[in-house]
Amino acid sequence: MKKILLPFVLCFTLFSCEKNVTSYMDLVREEKVYLKQFMQAKGFKVLDTFPKDSVFAENEYFLLDNGVYLRVLDNGDAKPPTKDTDIQTIAKGAFLYTDNKERMLFYTDKFESFDGFESLPQEMKWPLRFRYGDPYFSGNEIIGKGYLSALQYAGNHSTVSMIVPFEVGSPRQMGEIVSAYFERVTFTFE
Repeated sequence: MKKILLPFVLCFTLFSCEKNVTSYMDLVREEKVYLKQFMQAKGFKVLDTFPKDSVFAENEYFLLDNGVYLRVLDNGDAKPPTKDTDIQTIAKGAFLYTDNKERMLFYTDKFESFDGFESLPQEMKWPLRFRYGDPYFSGNEIIGKGYLSALQYAGNHSTVSMIVPFEVGSPRQMGEIVSAYFERVTFTFE
């Protein structure tokens, strides 16, 4: 009797599951569409190749292999950090939330901005400090693999702008499935 009931129970369970479940890969694909919309709305242009002199014109970005859109504003000394370099960083930007997974919300109440260059008291304590090569960023709302990928193209005293998808973002970005637009980021090696 159990052998007869088991297939029916499995079929019932399988067909009664909700069909509107969004997979992780669906979220990644949707985010790519949202980021393209965001870039169009901001008037950003994506370059096919990274500029050899690292000089970007106004509103030009390059899409890195990890999905981060990067614009180097000043590459500093142009020497990437070595492992265990202590770095401090300050950023200005916003987390980009979506509305019912239909469109990006730009500059609305769901657009949560941050500005480490202002002296106003904030939830995050600026500058943020980290050790290059340390894979742990727990408790940090900004720093993740995508944020650090800019350091492949810029050195000490550098300034960049970037758009970081949640897939390579900070723990907060990954947990909330939210992209981040960094209008301005500085890196200083200590």
